[in-house]
Amino acid sequence: MTICIKNTMPKGFLNFVADKAKLGLRVLAIGYKNIEVSQTNNLTYWNRQNAEKQLVFCGFVIFKNYLKESTSRTISMLENANLRT
Repeated sequence: MTICIKNTMPKGFLNFVADKAKLGLRVLAIGYKNIEVSQTNNLTYWNRQNAEKQLVFCGFVIFKNYLKESTSRTISMLENANLRT
């Protein structure tokens, strides 16, 4: 299932996301849906599948999640304790 309307999606969307992910970046795609005022009474009955279809693609939010200073030490301790995720 495609969440966004195809003609609103940029060319190379998947490659763009994959390239940013390889750099360690987090990528969120943002989209919206116009709804009529008459539909707002029924929004409580919408399920996620209906809410997340036929969206208009707006763009990306890209951010980097930096590691805390103690992360490397904590990972080493977990590895030494033979703990696995």
